[in-house]
Amino acid sequence: MTRHYDASKVRRSLAHFLTGKAFTAVSTLLVLLLLARALPKADYAILIVFEALIALTGMVASFGINQTLLRYVPELRATNNGLALYRLIRNALFSRAWVFGLAVIGLAGMGAWLAGWLGFSDRIDLFPWFLLAGWMGLMWFLLAQVMESLMWQKTSQYTIAVTAALRLLLLGVSYARGEADLVRVVMIEIVCHGITLALLLLGMWHNQRQDPFRHAGSLAWFKKNRTRISRYALSGYGFSLSTLLYGSQPNRAISARFLPPPAMGDYGFADSLANLFRRFLPSALLIGFIRPLYFARYAETGQLNYLERMANLIFRVNLIFLSGVVLALLFFGGPALDVLTAGKYGGTVYLVAAMLGVLALESLQIQHVLLCQTLERNGLLIYSNLILSGSLLVALPLFPAIGAWAIVLANLVGNLLAIAFIRIRLASTGQAFGLDSLLILRALLSIGLAAGLGYQIQHASGLMAGGVAAIAVWLLLIGLLRPFSVEEINQLLGLLRRRLVQTPQLEGEKS
Repeated sequence: MTRHYDASKVRRSLAHFLTGKAFTAVSTLLVLLLLARALPKADYAILIVFEALIALTGMVASFGINQTLLRYVPELRATNNGLALYRLIRNALFSRAWVFGLAVIGLAGMGAWLAGWLGFSDRIDLFPWFLLAGWMGLMWFLLAQVMESLMWQKTSQYTIAVTAALRLLLLGVSYARGEADLVRVVMIEIVCHGITLALLLLGMWHNQRQDPFRHAGSLAWFKKNRTRISRYALSGYGFSLSTLLYGSQPNRAISARFLPPPAMGDYGFADSLANLFRRFLPSALLIGFIRPLYFARYAETGQLNYLERMANLIFRVNLIFLSGVVLALLFFGGPALDVLTAGKYGGTVYLVAAMLGVLALESLQIQHVLLCQTLERNGLLIYSNLILSGSLLVALPLFPAIGAWAIVLANLVGNLLAIAFIRIRLASTGQAFGLDSLLILRALLSIGLAAGLGYQIQHASGLMAGGVAAIAVWLLLIGLLRPFSVEEINQLLGLLRRRLVQTPQLEGEKS
């Protein structure tokens, strides 16, 4: 069997993956700052609401298609069943396109009611146009995920990076000319999403034509696995629906209902900045890249120890990265955001820092989700997601008292309860997920001591001295406390040198 996910292929694919993601991250950050400078807070809040409605509609209209693709594409690829692989991709993309299209048309019909309930009546004329952009955006995002699972990173990541740069260029020119209003922003979204979708479809077609295994295998796989696929799709859809009231998009929709436009603009900017880190954190990058490796490795060996090792490593990399970002935000974020956003959003720095703290906890919950998905225990995830969704109820009575902080508190409580639930249920069936608690504690201790010392120095010597001291002490403590094992440090250095160190052979694997 050809190893589509062996170390050499992973190494080449990883280089393209990280390069493309890096360019996309820079473009996305600059777009966020341009939008913050160009749009009034009320218009920025409307843009945030539009994005939330598209994302929520996409979840409702997914019907397990996304989850099924991302679960079985790596398996079919690893077993060289090209016939079933490309039939699955083609049918799933077609189904997703027309189902989501119908959902978008239905949403457009509800525009007047939604505008009154969520406060965008003054811009309701833009709503259908943004729905068109949203349809194309969700379609190309799913297509890009499929291409990631196939290790076609060069095609997918560079396409996304180029069109992200185009979006930045168009918005930058509009801003320079004083024309970057909400209408122009929506039109730019339509153009860029359309180009991205077209280029990715062309890339998919080209790569399929070059695949020597495209005619290999058998379509009998569908008949043999019909029950398994249906069960997974159904539980995957239930999983998607169970998260309907948790996450950035439902948080935005609820906040739009309870917060006045200026406060909603502040929350929308803070959430957008936190989302940028969510998309480009080491955990998000590596999980999106390694997910197919997990599924393929488990399909071949039935072993979980590789997943456990990598999940622990990814979580701590994520935690330490976030620690550094939070330290920088606490000491330098306010003045920097005031300059970058023309004085609009400097006051959101503590809200952003708190969101990043919740994001660290959320990344741990994602490790448990990945393990459950590999074990095909989506039913368990439905209950944990209901816990997450139910946590939004914590926020509702708190909005009048603490505003947007109610969302942060609710998300914190929800993640703690969801993690505890999954761990208890997995342990009860002998599938416990081990955590390197001592190494995690070292990472937390590093940021706690550094922040405390930095604030003491800030009171005595000023903001700059306190911030520099905090970051220096944090780096020193990371070196002294060593929140990574020697083996993990070697693996991380290998990644930085674009060499993925070959993992030790698992029991039952052939040389």
